Amino acid sequence: MALFKKKNEKGEAAKSVFTVEVEKKNRDEKFNIESLKMWHKECFGGKISNDDFILTCQRCGTEKCIDLTDEIRINLVSVAVDGKEFTTILNSGEEDECKIVFVPKD
Repeated sequence: MALFKKKNEKGEAAKSVFTVEVEKKNRDEKFNIESLKMWHKECFGGKISNDDFILTCQRCGTEKCIDLTDEIRINLVSVAVDGKEFTTILNSGEEDECKIVFVPKD
């Protein structure tokens, strides 16, 4: 399954995965990515709060801080509008390395 094949800069699989389901938006709908509703898939849909892109699952308490680059902004819009999965690695090569996978909410 392609979802778990992305490697870090050392060519190793990430140590943990945090999957974020992103609400779908219509192409003609106006929205900003900071207001997108998101859910943590690994804990069966815990609502994610987003405070300056510190993503916190309200169910399990897992917290991930995302550096909101232009690339990530563009890809989040693509997840919401086009339903395209997007994966990024946080803290690549570090002990707390984590793969963040953004997928459209079913």
